[in-house]
Amino acid sequence: MISQVESGKAKPSLDLILEVAKRLEVDADYFFVDKKPSMDALSLCLVNVYLSAKQYERAAYLLRSLINTHGHLPESLDFLIDYTLCCLNLGRLDEAEKYLNFMGDHDEPATLARLLHYRGLLHFHAKRYDKAIFVWNKSLSLLDEPNRRTEILLLLTQAYAKLGNQERVLEIIEQAIPYAESGLSLKDQANQLIKLAKTLHKQGDYKQSIHYADHAKHLNDVHRNLVEAACNRVAIALLKAKEQFVPTLLETSIKRFEKLKSPEAGAKALQLALHLLYLGDEPATVAAIQRAKPWIPDESPFREKLESILALLDAKQGRKSGEKQLHEQANRHFSSNRVLKWGDAISHLAWIRADKNKFGEACDLLLSVRNATHEKMQANGIRFSHFPTQTASH
Repeated sequence: MISQVESGKAKPSLDLILEVAKRLEVDADYFFVDKKPSMDALSLCLVNVYLSAKQYERAAYLLRSLINTHGHLPESLDFLIDYTLCCLNLGRLDEAEKYLNFMGDHDEPATLARLLHYRGLLHFHAKRYDKAIFVWNKSLSLLDEPNRRTEILLLLTQAYAKLGNQERVLEIIEQAIPYAESGLSLKDQANQLIKLAKTLHKQGDYKQSIHYADHAKHLNDVHRNLVEAACNRVAIALLKAKEQFVPTLLETSIKRFEKLKSPEAGAKALQLALHLLYLGDEPATVAAIQRAKPWIPDESPFREKLESILALLDAKQGRKSGEKQLHEQANRHFSSNRVLKWGDAISHLAWIRADKNKFGEACDLLLSVRNATHEKMQANGIRFSHFPTQTASH
């Protein structure tokens, strides 16, 4: 369909025309008064489609053509900015830097904010995190649109996380939450459709008028879904930040219990070891285990957990002895009717299977835990009508 639009063999869709109207700063009904958009406008529309789909090579190809064309459209600076975005996402940092230097600063705040946004991305990709933070903060001071502010704030969290400043990460995420709740609006497009519907109504085309009014209602519904998605995005960023912050909190707890000469230091060190193993940091996991061992004698209640983490580490490192030990632990727990501990051991085995790309086997193991837990609850008089027994299908 896109190739047909490019070659003039098909008409652009309503969504494409709306995007063109937005970029040309005209009403959508402009295209319904015996006029048709130029090929430059249609190419620009396709650029936006490709950018939305993250097909940066295709977008860059069309943008190069638009930049080299001396058409009547006034968006040449926008073409350069979008082309710079493509370069950044394609890893062409030198080319992106060349264009950013060429464009310099701009008097119009929204355009300057975009330029600063991309300069920050350039610094971030080049691992110049302090400079990225400085530039993004400058961009933030120019932005009013909630969606754009949320985007910059979440980029700032990534930069601060790279610098290890988790407290600042959490502070910025808290700042982003109200913007996410009010951002990502499609109301501009909905308003354009309402205006188009009114124009068609005045012309007596009631069927089309109703059609576009219904589409405006649909966009409002989409708007609500996008707001929810933005809030979820912030929530995920918060969870990731807290996940990165967990080792610091556990380290503080370990030091406190070590100072008190409490065996709890061993338990917290094991908790840290398991968390680090989940994050894939095996050297730090080994260090945490070594730190835990002096606090966990053979008779300690935490001994079994230590052996479980050691077996999991061996299995993650490809040693069959670790996986065999996890199987033995699972069988021992099952025969002792310790369903929750058995479930933990089976979950660890599923993790190992997933690491080996054996996702079907991992799903089977996890479903066996779910079903066995369900049966155990039923045997104890606990009923969950929404918790059906399932089997994996591949």
